Amino acid sequence: NGVVFEGIEYVYEVTGESVYRDYVLEYMSSMITSSGGWATCSNNSSKQCAGYNATHGADCYMTAALLLDCYEMTGDNRYLTMAKTLYADLTSAAKSYSLKNAGNNFRHTWASDPSPDLWLDGLYMILPFRAEYAKHIGDQQELDLIVSRMQWVSDNMYNSSKKLFYHAADSATSNSGSYCYTNPNTCSNS
Repeated sequence: NGVVFEGIEYVYEVTGESVYRDYVLEYMSSMITSSGGWATCSNNSSKQCAGYNATHGADCYMTAALLLDCYEMTGDNRYLTMAKTLYADLTSAAKSYSLKNAGNNFRHTWASDPSPDLWLDGLYMILPFRAEYAKHIGDQQELDLIVSRMQWVSDNMYNSSKKLFYHAADSATSNSGSYCYTNPNTCSNS
């Protein structure tokens, strides 16, 4: 959802047509309570909207990248409160779910998945949010770490003969051997 809504926000930025901005704001607002916490799903009061829970992982953070944009468009502190919460959540998760052998990048999923891999698609979900919030609060150390993480990926996951990045890796010497973002068991090695 975050990828789609980011695209809709870009359409708003280009066209200036408020219908696109309003659609993004309506979606994001529906997931946040009046105090800035995650709303529960209407069909299951025990689950938080958008899958944010103790075992989520990289996929959830693409939507989070929109929080500061929504705050800037509206001045509504709920968006800022949620961004702060998720930034702290990722800071805490880094202690357990970053891969020391993979440039301190985050595992793609948390406790519910035993896979130790860094996935490329996780990078564009987690790191843009981290970078945007770190910039907002002036956290230069985090911005430097993001650059370091991306440099590790560039140095270790790029196949220069094929001019493609590997889909996943768990160290500089162990990658998935595939170049797609779907199930690694069905990816092409060519």
